[in-house]
Amino acid sequence: MPQRNAFNYTDTHEEVRGIVKKRNIVQRSVSELNTLSALRSELKALILELALQQHINETAVLLLTLRLGLENERCATLTEISRILHRSPEYVRQRQYVILRRKIRNPLFFQMLEAYDLLVRLPRGIVSRNK
Repeated sequence: MPQRNAFNYTDTHEEVRGIVKKRNIVQRSVSELNTLSALRSELKALILELALQQHINETAVLLLTLRLGLENERCATLTEISRILHRSPEYVRQRQYVILRRKIRNPLFFQMLEAYDLLVRLPRGIVSRNK
């Protein structure tokens, strides 16, 4: 009796999910990409403006820029940032909390951050998702 190829649902399901994910990335409209790049540049400008007004320091600018993925379009992890700053990941997490909850008071920044979160899934702890 000839052996049949076993149909493995999980492997096929994963392949389909990968194809759909790739297709969604490719089908992302030009206007969305323009919106995404515009949001990145606006967020970067607001962060630099806050630094010029001396609400946050250079380390905070670097931390936010890396954590939000404003430089290389990839959100850095706490561990990656901790290696750059030569601090522990817990220290980076605490600084992130203080910067976002106490130092930055601009409501426009948080509105833009929420819009950015809809386009790029930001790491936990940056935008409160208690909606």
